[in-house]
Amino acid sequence: MNQAQQRFNPQGVSSAPGVTAQPMQEPESRVFTPKFARSLMMLRGVTKEALCSATGLQMQHFSTWLNNTDEVLSERSRKVAAHFLGMQEGCEDRLDTTRVHYWRVNGSNKQGLEAGRNALRELEPFLQDSEMAVFDLPSSTVERLKGTIVPHAISTRGGAGVVIYFQNPRMKNTGLGPDIVQGMRWHKGERTGSTVKIPAEFVKPVMTRNLTVHEFDELFVGGKMRTWTSAILTMREHGITPQQCIDWVTRTGIVERPSLTVVQPANAPA
Repeated sequence: MNQAQQRFNPQGVSSAPGVTAQPMQEPESRVFTPKFARSLMMLRGVTKEALCSATGLQMQHFSTWLNNTDEVLSERSRKVAAHFLGMQEGCEDRLDTTRVHYWRVNGSNKQGLEAGRNALRELEPFLQDSEMAVFDLPSSTVERLKGTIVPHAISTRGGAGVVIYFQNPRMKNTGLGPDIVQGMRWHKGERTGSTVKIPAEFVKPVMTRNLTVHEFDELFVGGKMRTWTSAILTMREHGITPQQCIDWVTRTGIVERPSLTVVQPANAPA
């Protein structure tokens, strides 16, 4: 039984004959613990001051909970903090699938790299059975950035999309890979095949944290991208007006996102 399962299966207390068993008190937080909060805050670059200011949580109370697992934080406050840091609204046990998550790992020195890797390991319950890819930026963008940022992408089993900005990866043969989290793997089996070329039109959304969930999905799959420019040209060629397009989208509603990861059987070889 893994840690996540243990949190959801509090054990009862065995009793002597004739004595009614009394269940143990359920842990104060089933999943979203101070450990997870600290890891997400580090990866997102969020301070406790910024979190409390944005959510209205009491700074002293949250700070004490963040640094002391014995401090009690109400379920409502936990869920508010969890949602701000990327959990599904009203939940504490899964990443939000309605937005793309943006994390950052400093690879310019061993300390920063190890801190980032440790934070990802701490989030293992949310990242198990995920797939990883590397976003390959156009050469002109790489030259402008001087190779200081290499975006990695993770698609979780639950359908959440994550972009990790791996900063200053100067140490050869070290960095980020699926070996960080148990059960994570390269999207196409190995790193080379899991490198996704980013079309020029999507460089800005990738680097400015402005990808939609559908754009992330298309990029991650690595197929032929249908850009907004090509969509507009196709519409014009067929005499479709912008208003007609808007009306059609409004009528048909939101298209369900397909699963990007292949769920392997529990007994499948690693």
